[in-house]
Amino acid sequence: MRIVMKASAYDDPTVLPLKLASDSIVFNDTTVGRGAVINRAIIDKQVWVGPGCHIGYGDDYTENKEEPSHLNTGITMVGKGAKLPSGLKIGHNCKISCWVEPIDFDSDFIPSGGSVSSENPRGHPM
Repeated sequence: MRIVMKASAYDDPTVLPLKLASDSIVFNDTTVGRGAVINRAIIDKQVWVGPGCHIGYGDDYTENKEEPSHLNTGITMVGKGAKLPSGLKIGHNCKISCWVEPIDFDSDFIPSGGSVSSENPRGHPM
């Protein structure tokens, strides 16, 4: 198991036991809810991972439809400031764009190779 977490991403050791995260990078100012699982993912800054989310879910490694030459090794990318709703399951090789909101997710399951973006991203707060 390998995980790299910036110190501020893991301020409360009761929130994310390290056994629930593997082969991942979680940047600072990220909140990970209780019971969330992060497997083979890169989570950018200021992301909110809701309780019970599972990133890197399942055994399907279908390449990403939008970025097949970059997202084809099982790594899922979550962009800066994204808010992932509670209980969301995200497969492998997925791309979650910056600043998406829970309303941008049509389902509680994003299959491997899928992408989610926002029609009107909220952008960085000033």
